[in-house]
Amino acid sequence: MRSDSHQLISIHLKLHTMAMIKQILRDVLINKNAIMFQTTMRAKHSVRLQSFHTGLACKQDKYSPSDTKKVLSFYDNINSILNEINSSDDSYDHTQYFRNSQDVQDQSQDHNQSQSDQAIENLNVLNEVIDEQHVDVKKAAENFLDTYGIYSQLCNAGFTDSQSKIILSLLTEELNSQVHYLSKNFSPQQDLENDTYLFEAAQSELSVEINGYRDSNLSDLMNSSIFLKRLFNSLEDSLNIQYQLIDNSMKLEIDQFKHENNLTNKKLNIRNHDLNNRIGTELMSGIKSEIESLRWAITRAGVLALLSMVFSILVCFNVSQRSASKEETEMAADKQIDTQLRRAHLPAETVHNEYEADWEEDQEVS
Repeated sequence: MRSDSHQLISIHLKLHTMAMIKQILRDVLINKNAIMFQTTMRAKHSVRLQSFHTGLACKQDKYSPSDTKKVLSFYDNINSILNEINSSDDSYDHTQYFRNSQDVQDQSQDHNQSQSDQAIENLNVLNEVIDEQHVDVKKAAENFLDTYGIYSQLCNAGFTDSQSKIILSLLTEELNSQVHYLSKNFSPQQDLENDTYLFEAAQSELSVEINGYRDSNLSDLMNSSIFLKRLFNSLEDSLNIQYQLIDNSMKLEIDQFKHENNLTNKKLNIRNHDLNNRIGTELMSGIKSEIESLRWAITRAGVLALLSMVFSILVCFNVSQRSASKEETEMAADKQIDTQLRRAHLPAETVHNEYEADWEEDQEVS
């Protein structure tokens, strides 16, 4: 299984390499600005190489350290060759590029799909040849690489012969190194099939044993669950019986306590009633005696008050009569003196009239 994963990784690396080279050629064919050619190529391929480095660093858990080093060295070589190509401004014919760019672009667009399919088929056949191990690795790699087609595409794209040969030699060397690495480090398909067959047989045996152990464990668990259920049922019955006994005893004790409380309440009520009657009779008897004594004292005080009032009234009446009689006598004496004095000084008629008037006044007073 591990060798299959390594083969898939190697195929993925090869396809990624071919796709990157195709993208480089496509950029050369599509770019029509001769002045900005060098700067755009350097910027684009530096960004792509940086993204590939970061992606490869993120996938180090899938690739082995040797694979990572080889791929990084391969892409560093590609970057150096591209810088060398871009630096050789004198050897590059821009007029030829502008004459052939449109034609090559049309041909490359039609030929891209077929070339990718052919590359995948060549890689599959190459893996079969490596698995069989009957052919020289370097010779097989060179035979399955379309060197003339790649060389013609590079020449049509505007590269010189030396530049095309350098790129082609780089591709052949990298492909040979990858094939040699695969032949050394990976096992053939027959060994993998044998290992898978043995693994499946062991897996089936383990599955049978696991199923047997599972069934036995399930039966043991069922028996233990039945035993536990019986134990729980017996415990539940014993607990129910104890609960009923405790409940009945508690009810009896509560009833007895209620009965005793009722008897004590009745006794206390009877005692309270007797005490209330005794207290009431004693209080009423004492109050009645006190009321009688107060009644006699009040009557005595009333009689004495009446007698004193009558005596005081009589004394006041006698005193008032005596004072009135004294005043009348004094007034009569004063009047007689006045009349005598008037008669002596006035003539007879006036005296006579005054005498009559005095006589009338005396009569009115009487």
